[in-house]
Amino acid sequence: MSVKVAAARFPTAHTKLPDDPCTIVIFGATGDLTKRKLIPALFNLARAGGLREFQILGIGRQQITDDKFRKSMREAATASSDNGFNETEME
Repeated sequence: MSVKVAAARFPTAHTKLPDDPCTIVIFGATGDLTKRKLIPALFNLARAGGLREFQILGIGRQQITDDKFRKSMREAATASSDNGFNETEME
């Protein structure tokens, strides 16, 4: 799953966010904490412009397919979205 954000609207200490893409590794990605806290927080941070281009690498104990993991994370972001959820924001 990767999210691309066009412009930074998030107040930071730096005047310019790095242009380099980053990979966020989540250990325990199939767990409850990831669904309830981490994914919604990362999604809201990206929507606010705090992350430009990133991808998430999830590592968990449950064996699930990529599609099931993406669906689960999409549902987590949808359920906690503060300002409505736009399907095109999560690609």
